[in-house]
Parts: sequence; structure tokens; C-alpha cells
Amino acid sequence: MRIVRAALVLCLLTSMAGNAFSLGDLPGSVGIVEDRVGSDLFLGLGQDLSSPACGCPDLAYTEPFKAKGLGYVGTREFAEAVHAVASGNSRYSPREIPPGWQAASAHWRRYLAAHPYGAVEPAHPRAFMTWVDAKPFFGKEACTPALLYLASLEYRSMPGHQGVTPAFPRLVRAAAFDLGIQVVDKSRMAGIYAKRIAVMGVKIAEAERMGAEESAPRELARAKYELDRARMDATGVRSGIQETEASFARAEHTADTLLGNATVRVQGKGQMLSGVR
Repeated sequence: MRIVRAALVLCLLTSMAGNAFSLGDLPGSVGIVEDRVGSDLFLGLGQDLSSPACGCPDLAYTEPFKAKGLGYVGTREFAEAVHAVASGNSRYSPREIPPGWQAASAHWRRYLAAHPYGAVEPAHPRAFMTWVDAKPFFGKEACTPALLYLASLEYRSMPGHQGVTPAFPRLVRAAAFDLGIQVVDKSRMAGIYAKRIAVMGVKIAEAERMGAEESAPRELARAKYELDRARMDATGVRSGIQETEASFARAEHTADTLLGNATVRVQGKGQMLSGVR
């Protein structure tokens, strides 16, 4: 059932990203025809704030956007550009602001506040992905291709950003498809990730029981750090499957080494005590 739901999400993303809309006389606000289906590219994963989430700013981490230098869409400055266009304070704002754009701007800012640019995932506790909810997390206008395109023109007009590549609609659609694949892949691997995380947690706890906190505090701290990083990669969409697997490999190696060394130390102490007797 989980895979079926994930597949449905991918189909939803693909259909939304694949529907075209037209942009008439630009720059400016003339001739914008919105694709209402294509606007709803923002998905929520899980059912509460502790669950992993993906949103429009995460398009910055997709291969289509990275290849074109569009990582800026995940920054707070771009969020301000979205706000300027949506509030009618940009020269690129439409004459009539489409319904929902101002709310989308507020949601965009809120998402970045919880998921800062450059961070793998928010600092609050995360739950493992067990299923994907296709219901929009912040509202259907949050990732409208027209809004992103016009916001990218506004961003280009800001000091220091002249010459950056605009977020053309075709790139938004490609990035949305890429993000949808990421969501499906992470959802499909959720159960496996959870089991591997649990095993590492047991190993670290056993090493602590053996006195690692006193005998090897740095090794213990490193193992916990790598475990947390693997958990963040597993529950987020900002790292791909290969990157996530690399994180797990490091975390598992660190946990194994920690437990192995702790076992050797305990056995050594036991032999010493036996010799004294």
C-alpha cells in the first residue's frame, strides 16, 4: 500500500508538472495564463511537524535546478522575491494577482524558516517516512510555475544577482518530476532505513553500556553524529539515494568500530582481572 501511494504521488507530480501554461508579453504582467493544475506542486510528507517534508524551495536541490545554477530558489532572498511578486510590489507582478499567491508567499517563508537553505532537515525530531500524503502541505499556489518564473526575474533585478538563469517553466516542470522521483525512492526505502537505524542505535547503546562514554567519548560522539546524519538523510528529500547510502555506510562503520573497540576493552579488563586472581 505504501508503494502504491508513493506511485500515486509521482503520477500527481508528473501530471502537475507536465501541464503547460503560457506566458505572454514579458517582462511585465501582460498575458499570464495560469495552469491551475500545474500550480499544486507542493507536497506534505507525513501527518505532523515531526514528519519529513518536501516543498517548493527543495526544488533547489534537484538535478535540473543544480545543473542550471538555480539553487538560489531555496534562499531567503528568493523568498523575498516571491513575496514581492505575490504582493504586487514588483514590476513583474501581474496586474491582477492570482488568488492564493499571497498565501503561497507566506507559506514559502514559513517553510524556509523550518527548513533553512543548506540544512539537510529541520532541527526538530523526525519520524521515518512510512507513507506519502498527496494532500498539499501549504496550499495549491505555493509552486506555481508562473510565480516562480516571475519571482526569478525579480531576483535577477536585485543587486548582485544580475545574470542568473531564470526559473523557466520547463525547468520547474523537470525539477518537480525529479523531486517526485526522490519522494517515491525515499518512501520505498523507509522501512529498510528504519531497521538499519534501529540496529545502529542498539550497537551504540551497547557500547555506552560497556563504558564508551568514559573510555572513548570522542568515538561515541562521532557515532551519534553519523547516526543522526544518516537519519536526516533518510527522512529528507535534499539528499539522493546514493548520498543517503553513503551516510548509512559511514554511520554503520562508525557504530561497528565503536562497539568493537568497546568489546575489546571490556574483554581486556576481564583478562587483567583474571590474571590478578
